[in-house]
Amino acid sequence: KIYPGVHIPVAQSMMEKGGLITEYRIGAELNKANFPQRNRIIAGLSDALIIVEAAHRGGALITAEIAYSYNREVFAVPGNLQAKYSEGCNNLIRTMKAAIYTGPKDIEEALFWNQEAGTAQSPSTTIDLDSLAPEERSILQLLREHRELEIDRLSWMCNIPVSQLASKLLSLEFQGLVKANPGKKYSLVMSG
Repeated sequence: KIYPGVHIPVAQSMMEKGGLITEYRIGAELNKANFPQRNRIIAGLSDALIIVEAAHRGGALITAEIAYSYNREVFAVPGNLQAKYSEGCNNLIRTMKAAIYTGPKDIEEALFWNQEAGTAQSPSTTIDLDSLAPEERSILQLLREHRELEIDRLSWMCNIPVSQLASKLLSLEFQGLVKANPGKKYSLVMSG
């Protein structure tokens, strides 16, 4: 059953162009307890999720948390600090579970859609890697191989304690080689 009813024309259009995804039989009655289960499907099918408005609690935040746990890109539109439906978005940004969404360019950069086909991130063409400490070179090599890594996983792969790794990542950030992303993830800065 399509809910809310105003979405019936959209659902019909989707059926004409490929169909709908559901875990429930056609015509099953609405059960609001199933919404969080539906949200996990939305999060799983998404490359990136943009939360436009969200109160302190609600379905949008459940979807954002699930997408974050799936290592999907999560964005939130910041809002007025006094507005009820901005509280959830602002909190996602504050806790680094979402990046600030300012426009389509944010999505292009996060998903590397603006990168020309066949080009790879390669700061080694502009930076003398030999001038870096061996641990810093190791960090950059792992980020080159994996595109983006959470700090805990990077710490394990480099065998560097998180507290020391955070300092090294900050140094690499100041050098313009690494950037911090939402979710305590790091990636190489794309070379110009």
